[in-house]
Amino acid sequence: MDDAPLTSTLDESHDPQTPTRPDYTRICSLLHSRFSHDPPRGYVVGKTRMRDLLVSELGVQVSQAERIIDRLEQRGALTYEGSSERVDSRRDTWRIDDSGTRRAV
Repeated sequence: MDDAPLTSTLDESHDPQTPTRPDYTRICSLLHSRFSHDPPRGYVVGKTRMRDLLVSELGVQVSQAERIIDRLEQRGALTYEGSSERVDSRRDTWRIDDSGTRRAV
């Protein structure tokens, strides 16, 4: 990862005439590096762990981190590999595509 701060692309207090977008590729790389040996388990618990990492590492608000995680899930960069009937099973894990660009939404 390069030295440019991820938080600069996440600042929502920017001028509305100059929109910024989260750097999804770099955020996925961060998630992948932190969870490569211990993937998030359970749908809700796993999403919460990923959200909390963004809050602590990037200094973003909880609501903003939740939107980022939801967007990455919509893009296909985060995939829950469990059954929709067992969303909180601790056996089922999240797969993190570290490119962050699996599918544009």
